[in-house]
Amino acid sequence: MTLGGLDRLIHLDTMLFILGLTFFVACIAQTRLLETVSFWVLNQTGGRVALTVAVLTGIVSFASGILDGVSMIGLMIRTLVIILFLAKAKDDTVIYSVIVSTVVTTVCGMWLAYGEPPNLIMKANLHPFLDNAFFLRYCLPAAVGSWIVVAWNVSRRLKGRKVDLKKLDLLDRHTADVRFLQAGRHGEVL
Repeated sequence: MTLGGLDRLIHLDTMLFILGLTFFVACIAQTRLLETVSFWVLNQTGGRVALTVAVLTGIVSFASGILDGVSMIGLMIRTLVIILFLAKAKDDTVIYSVIVSTVVTTVCGMWLAYGEPPNLIMKANLHPFLDNAFFLRYCLPAAVGSWIVVAWNVSRRLKGRKVDLKKLDLLDRHTADVRFLQAGRHGEVL
């Protein structure tokens, strides 16, 4: 029951690291960076929803390995829902995409030890026998394979869906900036 024994039991440094990542992702969420990137990708793809979602899931899958997938899920869900509502997708497609975002942020984020808390805890417990090379060697192929399966299934479900960019008004096109300005000026998003 010493401080060192307690630290080895609960891995306080690991838990504080996970908490720090959560706060970092919350700061990113407040800047609306992912929504800005999402609408940029949507414009670059000409409004094609399936391609936009595939690119965004790839970006979030990569970021989840570094920034903790559990924290990234809120960003992914919000962004997908906005894009799918603009595309006038059916409710079951929106629900399916929310479920898919869980796979993208957790399974696809396992490619590095920092992407999932269990990976980080295993690395802390088995150091020096378990290092980042282990996760890159064994988990990266599974994460890439999972992303390919997700992208294929989402593209089948969203095939042919398109957001008519010409019909979007100024507020829809710059929703991330509007929300950020509302929060900055009024302390809340109306």
